[in-house]
Amino acid sequence: MHVFSHVCHQIAERSPALDGIPLAVCHRCYGFYVGLLCGTAVTIVLAARRAMLNRHAVPILAIGFAPAALDWLLGVAEIWSNTPFSRTTTGWLCGTVAGVYMAFAFTGATRR
Repeated sequence: MHVFSHVCHQIAERSPALDGIPLAVCHRCYGFYVGLLCGTAVTIVLAARRAMLNRHAVPILAIGFAPAALDWLLGVAEIWSNTPFSRTTTGWLCGTVAGVYMAFAFTGATRR
C-alpha cells in the first residue's frame, strides 16, 4: 500500500477488492496498469506500423488519454457520475496507448 500511495489516492470504495480487501490502487490505476501490459503485448503486433504510429503520436495519445480525462472532469463537474466500470475502462485505454509508446521507446533505446 505504501509504494502505491505515492501515485494513487487509494480510496477504498474506489478500489477493486479481493475477498473484501481493497487493492493498493483505484479502479482507474488498476485499468492503467493492466493497459500497460496489454499495450506492451500489442506492440509486437504493431511493430510493422511503428513509423505511422510515431508520426501520429500526439493525436493517438490524446485520443487514448481523453476519455479518462473526460470521465474525471465530468465527474468533478457533477455532469456525469463515473462508475468503477468507466474508471477501469478509461484507465485501461489510457494505459494501453501509453504501453505501446513506452514499449516503442524502450525497444528504440535498446537498439542504440
